[in-house]
Amino acid sequence: MAREPDEPERPRVEPEIIPPGGSPHQPFWHPSMTMRRDGSRVYTARLGPVTGAFLLLLVLVLIVAILFTVLGVVLIWVPIIVLFGIAAAIVRFLR
Repeated sequence: MAREPDEPERPRVEPEIIPPGGSPHQPFWHPSMTMRRDGSRVYTARLGPVTGAFLLLLVLVLIVAILFTVLGVVLIWVPIIVLFGIAAAIVRFLR
């Protein structure tokens, strides 16, 4: 008996059906778990006081580094702009 070409192929393996309760080793829901729309699970950890303090310190260090970078750029360009202004005034005065 020949199969018709438009007939879909049947799956070779039956799909595994996991019940909503999950397995005993992997509970379905945990307080630190978030479900995405695609059904995947994302686990997040609660931060302790030491980790929170470390993250705060890291953010402060980044803010200070950005501030020093901006101040450095300003302190380099201000004298250059002043020198160009003085040179332009002298050239205009001498004409």
